[in-house]
Amino acid sequence: MSAPMQGGFSADSSVPKQQTDSHCAASMHTPRYPSPIGVSADSFWECQGCGVANAFEQTNRVRPLGRCRCKSCGAVITSLSQTTNVDVTPMGGMMFMVSLPADRSGPPQSLFGSVCCNCGRSHLRERIELAAHSKASQSQGAPNNSLRKKIWKAYRKIKDGETDEAWANEADDSFPERKAFTVKFDKPCCCGHIPCMRCPKFKVAADGEWVTQVREVETPSSDPNDL
Repeated sequence: MSAPMQGGFSADSSVPKQQTDSHCAASMHTPRYPSPIGVSADSFWECQGCGVANAFEQTNRVRPLGRCRCKSCGAVITSLSQTTNVDVTPMGGMMFMVSLPADRSGPPQSLFGSVCCNCGRSHLRERIELAAHSKASQSQGAPNNSLRKKIWKAYRKIKDGETDEAWANEADDSFPERKAFTVKFDKPCCCGHIPCMRCPKFKVAADGEWVTQVREVETPSSDPNDL
């Protein structure tokens, strides 16, 4: 059983003490390029363990929020920690989609990041472009409009409160194609911890880009023993 850390948080005994990941080792010596996220001298996060306000220190392009470990008790920031004067929007899911305006080819200007709840290192997350058509629809010569319909219906609901199917059908002809990208919070931190719901996740949304949460649906098992 892992020994509890001061402040009520528990350490992950499965994480190796020595960090061997080259990205983490390199980040310690990375020139201090400014963080792409708005962090100022009066930006801080509040430790849930002892209540001390901690500044976001040693932020840079690799570690946009630095390494968030309490200077008083050693506890690490979590998704429940309060932040002040930080230009980010908290996110609660594990997978998201970004839709770009029709006149933009990408990549998205919106930024996405997370902080490891085990070691406190912050990371930016990759935005991966979605194919405009699936392989199946390409072979059949039929466009895949389901994504455009979902985006259009969401837009009309927000703008006018309209949810009628007619608006979705209108998207087939009049709604311009928008490139879409996905963001998944599934890449392990260099300490070995896989992002979880306890890890803070955040975005800095750009004007004109739509961000929505995607819920992955598990494929039913064909094994009768699993039924």
